[in-house]
Amino acid sequence: MWEVRIFTGRRDTRGRPTRTVRTVRGKREAQRLAIDLADGPCRAFAGGRTVGDVLDEWVEFDADM
Repeated sequence: MWEVRIFTGRRDTRGRPTRTVRTVRGKREAQRLAIDLADGPCRAFAGGRTVGDVLDEWVEFDADM
């Protein structure tokens, strides 16, 4: 099992880092996922967005797959 962590920005309130974390099987799959996540919409900063904004972005991202 491989865990892929991608830095997604900082929160507005305290400046704490945010990240996306996914678990996959195999090194090659982890490398591909890391590249996809780094280039995808998850790369945008997380702070200041509503849950609705994040869900809308996730639906767009999921539709592309």
